[in-house]
Order: sequence, then C-alpha cells, then structure tokens
Amino acid sequence: ASFALLYLEIGKANLAQDNYNQALEFLIVAQELNPDNSEITRLKSEIFDRQTKTEQLIEELEKTIVIGPASAELFFKLGEAHQRNRNPLEAIKFFKRVLLINPNYINARLALSKLYFKEGKDVMHTTSTNDAIDLDYDEIVKTKSELWSKAEKLLKEGLKIHPKDKRLVKELKSLKKAKRNQVIKYPNKTYYTVD
Repeated sequence: ASFALLYLEIGKANLAQDNYNQALEFLIVAQELNPDNSEITRLKSEIFDRQTKTEQLIEELEKTIVIGPASAELFFKLGEAHQRNRNPLEAIKFFKRVLLINPNYINARLALSKLYFKEGKDVMHTTSTNDAIDLDYDEIVKTKSELWSKAEKLLKEGLKIHPKDKRLVKELKSLKKAKRNQVIKYPNKTYYTVD
C-alpha cells in the first residue's frame, strides 16, 4: 500500500502541473497496486475530463461508483459525460439519479429539462423522404408533447424549491415560447417537416 501511495502522490504532483500523461502513468500503477482506491479513479477521471476523452472518462466514473461511495456530483458528471458522448438516454438516467439523491441540484434539473426539450425537438424533426407514409405522425406529436411536459414539470418543481433562480425562469420561458411557436406540417405524399 505504501508504494501505491507513493505513485498516487507523484501522480497528483504531475496533475497539479498539468502533466496529464505523466500523471496518468503514475496513477495507472497506483491503481494496479490498489484497485479499490476511489481517489485514484477520481483523479484519472479528472484527467480524462480535461483531455476530453469521454469514453475513458465514463469508464473511470463508473469504476468510481462501483468502488463507492456514489454521490449526486458523481452521477451528474456521468450524466454530462454521456451527454457529450451523444448518448442522451444514458444521460437522462444519470440526471434522474442525481435528482433522486438531491432534488435541489439545479444543474441536474436544468440539464435534464434541456435534454427532454431537445429530444422532443429531435422527435419532431424526424425527416424521411422514402418512408414518410409509414410514420405515425400523431404518435410523434404525442411523444414530443410528453417530453416537453416532462421538461416543464422539472423546471416548475425547481422553481418551487428555488423561486428566484434566473436560469430556471429563463429555461421555462424558452420552453413555453417554443411550444407556442411550433408549427407542424403534416406530409404531402413525399415529405414531412416540422418547424
């Protein structure tokens, strides 16, 4: 364990000087010597985050959760990483976990509502030139409405907890404006668009 601590300290010193590759080399050895040390996985995930290596970041954050203890902050970072990795369903799952642990976590509430809003817009912007006739437009509109309703509910719940939070107010106004301004153009035999 003393060698693991030595490698950990050298890794931390390199990280403090922004020598990420050297820091990683020492942290990897420290982790091999002491695989259950959550500080090592946390530091490695910090390096991967700074280097925007999202796949490795997700892997380290998941290791940290297994080692424990899991926290709202850790789940939030994992949600952000999945969002950057263009995996919105995983991001939604982790942002929901954050709010289960801490309903007051405004950044998770905002991130989740934005994801619901974006997913609702993505559902509506489904475009198909060949299969337009096979799409169930009523179901698409219903799905979008459900996602936007979830986003609105999250923001309103947040405003009950933090009534003066400007970010929540701004996001709710944006959502309501988008809902008012949506125009749905049903297909004419060849294409389907939504503005």
